[in-house]
Amino acid sequence: MITHQITGDEPFLDCTLRATGVASWEILAGRAGFEQVYFELSGDRAYMERGAKNGHR
Repeated sequence: MITHQITGDEPFLDCTLRATGVASWEILAGRAGFEQVYFELSGDRAYMERGAKNGHR
């Protein structure tokens, strides 16, 4: 999904990132005017790696 602007009325706002198709450890870009920032979604990495070793996902 590519969204150019989020106004607050989008139907996907109550969805998890995974439900919208964003993969684990994805890098998302956000921009406001000329300022651009990137977000690496890696906060759950250690948990997911432990789960994979134990046969869970």
